Amino acid sequence: MKLLFCSNLAKKVEQEFINLFPSNIRIGYIPSQHIDGNPYFEETRQYYKQNYSINDVICLDIDKNYRNDFIDLLNSCDILILSGGNAAYFLNNFKKRGLLEPVRLFAKTEGKGVIGISAGGIIMTPNINIGNLFEKEAIKNEESLGLVNFEFCPHFTKNDAPKNIIEYAKNNNVKFCGEEKFILINE
Repeated sequence: MKLLFCSNLAKKVEQEFINLFPSNIRIGYIPSQHIDGNPYFEETRQYYKQNYSINDVICLDIDKNYRNDFIDLLNSCDILILSGGNAAYFLNNFKKRGLLEPVRLFAKTEGKGVIGISAGGIIMTPNINIGNLFEKEAIKNEESLGLVNFEFCPHFTKNDAPKNIIEYAKNNNVKFCGEEKFILINE
């Protein structure tokens, strides 16, 4: 399984991850929510084109523009990017569309990889409790993708995270990931 957890995209962050794949790859980008015009997708598409000469980047909207051929499109990708945003809203769309298991299977498929950016990384873990804490919501222990056995806290180190997250981390397996840092799993 090839997984990359990060707070944001930056060339020095995902360079090592991208190098795990052949040069001619397809990337599927799943936005956490629909935004008219898809500005974040367009930014990501241009980013991979300019930095890696990857021209085949597709948007896999699971919100308002969900397509019935989603699973076929998903399986045609080599790398899946789960964007940032609100982890609870993102996870709700995954559940509403019945996509937790297809994405789990994708992540476990030889030669495939998943990049989780901020909220996208949070939903790759067993639950979204960290996301709930960011939004100052109650912890619900909602099942998420469960690709790893730890919880992911983007944007902060153990020393500068909000107090409620630091307290939560004392009794839970939380990995912190400050800006420009990453967690790479290559099993």
